[in-house]
Amino acid sequence: MKSTTDTAANKVTVAKIAKVDFAERIERALTIQDAMTALKAELEEIKELFHEHFNLNKTQEKVITTKGAAVLKKTNSYTVAPEKIESLKGIFGDTYSVMVTEKRTFGASAALKKLLGDADYKHADIIRNAVMIKTQPAVTFIPLNVL
Repeated sequence: MKSTTDTAANKVTVAKIAKVDFAERIERALTIQDAMTALKAELEEIKELFHEHFNLNKTQEKVITTKGAAVLKKTNSYTVAPEKIESLKGIFGDTYSVMVTEKRTFGASAALKKLLGDADYKHADIIRNAVMIKTQPAVTFIPLNVL
């Protein structure tokens, strides 16, 4: 086995993790997760109530009480219809790029993802170096009766 060097601080952290009662921590995480799910659902119901109120009272954007306030916030997102791009280019000419922002993104299709694992493909090295894979780990807690 290959030897490794580590700091004393990290060794102490590893020792602390080794002493953790995982069953207890998982049980607590499940309790918190259930409570958060219930609270989120209740919060969504309350928000929907205020959305309905603000829709009925178009000029009102705040409800203020002695306990707090509910504020309606509106965010607009602007896009250009693809079929209208040529018209806008005709109108704006050289200033088109100032008026309209074009964004291009490139993703890997299912076929390209399959080629990543194909070691016999003649351009496998080029493909593997061209495709970036971003992985974000997440921990979820599952009750035993679901497993």
